[in-house]
Amino acid sequence: MCCFSYFWFWTLVVAFWIETYLYWLLMDILIMRVVKVNKGKLWLREDEIDGFIEKTVTPTGNSGKVDVPLRYVGKKAYVIVCKK
Repeated sequence: MCCFSYFWFWTLVVAFWIETYLYWLLMDILIMRVVKVNKGKLWLREDEIDGFIEKTVTPTGNSGKVDVPLRYVGKKAYVIVCKK
């Protein structure tokens, strides 16, 4: 009886990890997207821009991040990645 309960315990643990992995995989596919920009068609108006920040992307787990000041929390932001 003891081994039977351990079997179900480990089955649930493995199922949890598989479900968690699939959730994050789907979130990356559904939420993360690339916006295609036609050259010469990108327009930014001064009254819509709150500021520019030049930072280096730092690694975080399997992705990267750019730290910004706290005053920008909750605001929409676009990250423009430079070739160099």
